[in-house]
Amino acid sequence: MSRTRILIVLAPALVLLPFLSPGCSKPKGLSTEQRVELLPVENAAWRRIGYRYNWKVASPLAVDQSPVRTVVQGDLLITQSSVGSVTAFDKSTGEQIWNNNVSNPLTKYTGIAVDGERVIISSEADVFIVDAETGFLTDRQSYERLVNTPPLVQGNVVVVGSNGGELFGHFLATGFKAWGHGIGGVFVQNPVLVDGIIGAVNDRGRVIFVDPVTFRQTSQSEIFDGPGAPLGSGGGLLFVPSLDYSLYAFNPRERAPVWRHRTQDALRDPPVFYSGVVYCSFREAGMTALDAATGDVLWESPAVRGRVIGVRSGRLMVWDGRELSLLDPQRGVVIDTIGVPNVLYIDADQFEDGNIYITSNEGVVARFSPQN
Repeated sequence: MSRTRILIVLAPALVLLPFLSPGCSKPKGLSTEQRVELLPVENAAWRRIGYRYNWKVASPLAVDQSPVRTVVQGDLLITQSSVGSVTAFDKSTGEQIWNNNVSNPLTKYTGIAVDGERVIISSEADVFIVDAETGFLTDRQSYERLVNTPPLVQGNVVVVGSNGGELFGHFLATGFKAWGHGIGGVFVQNPVLVDGIIGAVNDRGRVIFVDPVTFRQTSQSEIFDGPGAPLGSGGGLLFVPSLDYSLYAFNPRERAPVWRHRTQDALRDPPVFYSGVVYCSFREAGMTALDAATGDVLWESPAVRGRVIGVRSGRLMVWDGRELSLLDPQRGVVIDTIGVPNVLYIDADQFEDGNIYITSNEGVVARFSPQN
C-alpha cells in the first residue's frame, strides 16, 4: 500500500509489541455482529447533508475494553483501545492491516503521530517507533522527563509537554533531549504549530513559543488560567480557549495577546480556524464566529454548540456529541441537523469535503464519503 509522507496527531496513545489478535473477545459479552448493529446508519439523513454510507468495521476489543481514539489521515485509519492496543485499517476499504500492543495494559499513553512510514507512539515515559506498513516495533526510547501531551513531530524531533512544566524536544536520532524550556505548572493540552513556530500553554496560563530550528523562545506571555480544550491555530495566530472565561489570540513573536474575547463561562470546546474566521462554541452564545485578525464577533448561533469538524459544500459541520448540524458560515443559520446516536468520536480526513468516520461506544467505525 502506498504511503504519502504526512503527519497526523492522535491523542492519548496506543500500541507496542506486534501480535495478531486471535479472534478477540467481545466487549461486554457482545458479538461482533451485535456491536455493529448498535451503530445505526440512517442513509436518508446522511444523504440530506451530502454524504453516502460506505462501510462499517469493528475494531478488536476484548471484554471490558473500550475505544479511546480514532484517527484517520493519508491511507490509514487507526483505532486505540483502553488497554493500548492499536489497530490500523485501510481507510478506503476498512480492511484491517495490523494490530499491535507495544507495552503492558497499565502503561499510560499520551498520544500518537503518524509521520510517513513510521508511527510515533508516546507514553508518559517512553516513545515507541512502529513501522506504519507492518505494525512492527522498530525502536523504543525513554524521555528525560514524564510527559503529559500528545507528540508533535517536527522532522526527527518529537515535541512534548511534561507534567513538570517543561516543553521539550526529544531527538529520535540519538534518543536524547534536543532542547527544553521550563515554565512550571503542567502541560495538559497539545502543543501546536503557528506558522512554523511551536506554541504551548500550561495549566497556569503561561504561554510559550519556541522556534524549532534555533530552539530559542520567540515569546512568552501569561493569562489568568490554563486552556480548557485543545489549542487552535491559523492565520499566523495561536487561539487559546481558556478556563478564565476568555478566548485569546496570540502572535508567536509578541508578548501581549492580539485580542481577547470574554465569555460567560470557562471554555470547554476547541477553537477552529477557517478562511480568516475562528469558530468556537460558548455556553451562552452558542457557536460563534469571530474575525480571526480582530476578535470581532461576526455572528452567534445560540441553538448550536460543539466543535466544527469540517466544511461540506461550503457549509460548516458542527458536532455536539449527539447531532451533526450544517451551518451557513456567513450568517450562522442552521441549514439541517441529523441525529448521530451512540457515537463517541467523529472525524474527517480533510477539513474541506473530506470523508467522515464515526466511532461508536462499542468500537465500531463507519465511513461516509461526499456525494454530489
